[in-house]
Amino acid sequence: DKSNVFHVDEVGKRTFMKKLTIAIALGGVLSIMPCMADDSASAPGVAISAKASTLGLGAERDYGFNDYWNVRLQLNSFSYDDDFEEDGIDYSGELDLSSVGLLADFRPFAGSFKLTAGLYSNKNAISANAISRADKTFEIGNSRFAGSVNDPLRLNADIELGNSSAGYLGLGFGNSYESGFT
Repeated sequence: DKSNVFHVDEVGKRTFMKKLTIAIALGGVLSIMPCMADDSASAPGVAISAKASTLGLGAERDYGFNDYWNVRLQLNSFSYDDDFEEDGIDYSGELDLSSVGLLADFRPFAGSFKLTAGLYSNKNAISANAISRADKTFEIGNSRFAGSVNDPLRLNADIELGNSSAGYLGLGFGNSYESGFT
């Protein structure tokens, strides 16, 4: 039963859901903005992309106001779990990554070089369990620990790697509106 393995409090869930709702609402606003754009202005338009990064698999919605400014909404997610046995201990673990980012890019030369500022909201966690088999004895430091058939040794860990928001500053090259791989 994994319900005891991973625990996130209700306040954390509500906070993350509020941030996700705001991000989705902003994405909706960005979706209708091209309809309101002035055709006489130099506006690159809307781009949608899929991505893979250290934040996991993701999707990005990009709206360009003109050749100098654009706004990006990013959603990223990744989950991995594994179970294995080694030296009489059963291990199980789960990694959950989830983030939402809202970024603004400024291209000072109207080219592919950009300066980026924005905000990321993360909800990342690791949970792990270890259960000894039968009455195996373990030595940690100068202490010995022994479990029994009816009461094996157990270790449970829940780690929140980021359940908060953080600012983002960056610089780089790329433009969602150029053809080809960027």
